[in-house]
Amino acid sequence: MRAPFRLRLLTAGIAAAVYAPSALADVAAPLVGSQRPVARVWLDAGWDPTFVLSAGVSSRVFRAPPSIRVDLDTVVAAPLVLLSEDTALRVASGVTASYVPPRGGFGVTLGLHPDLRSSSDSVARMVALGVTIGARPGYYGARWTAALDVAWSAAALTHIAPRAPVYDLFGDRYPDATGDPGERPAARLYTWTSHRFRLGVTGGFAFTRWLDLHSEAGLAWTPQLTGLANPPYGPLPFYAALGGAYRW
Repeated sequence: MRAPFRLRLLTAGIAAAVYAPSALADVAAPLVGSQRPVARVWLDAGWDPTFVLSAGVSSRVFRAPPSIRVDLDTVVAAPLVLLSEDTALRVASGVTASYVPPRGGFGVTLGLHPDLRSSSDSVARMVALGVTIGARPGYYGARWTAALDVAWSAAALTHIAPRAPVYDLFGDRYPDATGDPGERPAARLYTWTSHRFRLGVTGGFAFTRWLDLHSEAGLAWTPQLTGLANPPYGPLPFYAALGGAYRW
């Protein structure tokens, strides 16, 4: 087995792990109803692909009457449960464009959100630049929404700094490796280290003009560089979240 491929095998799980602590495969909470105000803040909690809490704010930056809107979103996500020595965080900012008839009807929202995600544990320290692209086609009533939820999220550029256990594992598994730096683990940049695809449903109901409750659930797939899919080699293949938004 060639050394570069050895490194790919060894770092595949490490790189994909940048998802487990800090990544929801979507970014912005679903838009609820066709008659919504121009700004909102929200709080969501759910599983994707660990227990994650996220908070965000959104404000309209463009409108083309009668049906097209563009909102600017900023979101922070972090895991609810971590070991004492672990840290993780994801910060994203981007836009959500929507085509929704003002009196309700079939429409679609499209999201594009670059992000910065970080994770540190006993195996490695990781910092990644990522991106999420999503679409939610469905029916947007005056005060409710029911839509499909499709998203792809990826870590496009990841810096991985392995810790001592990685070097020990590599030495035990490949004792014939030379001292060439290109054949051994090292802190370096990797491209397109992990991806997460998901397909599900989303929806919500606006109790008043100022308050809505929303949810989402479905299946998710996280392929690895080794070609192994989940489970049991990767994150669990589902997601679910529940949240609320205050709108003005």
